[in-house]
Amino acid sequence: MSDRTAGPTAANRQAFVGKARLVTLPTRAGEPVLASSMPEPGPHIKVVGAISPERMEFVGKGRPAGAHLTLFEATGRVISDLSLGIEVLSRARARAMGRAMPHPRKAQPDLRAATPVRTA
Repeated sequence: MSDRTAGPTAANRQAFVGKARLVTLPTRAGEPVLASSMPEPGPHIKVVGAISPERMEFVGKGRPAGAHLTLFEATGRVISDLSLGIEVLSRARARAMGRAMPHPRKAQPDLRAATPVRTA
């Protein structure tokens, strides 16, 4: 696996996902950034982003026998992302988990360029 990631380095990825129950992996990596042996038993891993044959974000080899995980590859299925989000939110609310976030407020977009554009 490559050390070139926007998130955790190769050395600390295992610690980063170790006890996580849900791992969402959005990336366009050309090499896997997560292996099935990294998280402890029991997580659900959702991978998105590898939409062509030369891209890969997850490798499932090397998982010890009896170490359970579920994997969902959500390439190009927006409705499934929405459905999963609704279910996760529903379960979290039923268990009084998480924290409330304020509803986003509408804001007028700032369409000005950061620096003036000069024309010839």
